[in-house]
Amino acid sequence: MFQYTSLFILYVFGFLAESIEGKIQVKIINTTGIPNPDHLEMTVNLIKSANGEVVDVDSNLKADIGSALFLWIDLQTKTEVSGYETLFKSENLDLCILLDSAKEHPLAIPFLENVNKHGNIPQTCPISKGHYYLKGFHINGEILPSFCPSGNFRLNFGVTYLSQNNITEKLFEMKWDVEIINDSQIGTGMEIPGSSS
Repeated sequence: MFQYTSLFILYVFGFLAESIEGKIQVKIINTTGIPNPDHLEMTVNLIKSANGEVVDVDSNLKADIGSALFLWIDLQTKTEVSGYETLFKSENLDLCILLDSAKEHPLAIPFLENVNKHGNIPQTCPISKGHYYLKGFHINGEILPSFCPSGNFRLNFGVTYLSQNNITEKLFEMKWDVEIINDSQIGTGMEIPGSSS
């Protein structure tokens, strides 16, 4: 069950992709990050470049964090009537186990390589205090499934950890608003309602 969950999470992160071949285009409309200033300094910037929208993240982790890291995620789609509706939601996923198992999945390897290409975000636990960043970040669109629907999406996610006093502390939260255009689905009725396409 966990392997299927981890694969689905990687597909979710793939929704923030930019296709090299042009079959699936993704426009990052907005991205924000809210760190817990007691534990993390972080800035998030959306930059429009010649290759499309990319994201820069610059952060400073103030103290070491052990192996009790947890990810929550809420993937939403924009609808014409009610704003955003949740497609998938999960809480308290063990991030350390997720990272360890991701290295064994063919889908995850390109994702992790892309993260390495654009920065130095930790991919194992524990995590040492220090400076972490992403620069010019986008995800290779080749990892997206061809059935990925066109539409507007919002990905909310965050990381918490268990402190030495066994108190759950927020490390950060992020929000990404994206528009996905799958050229192979235009005019087929497979677009998600609310898409501007």
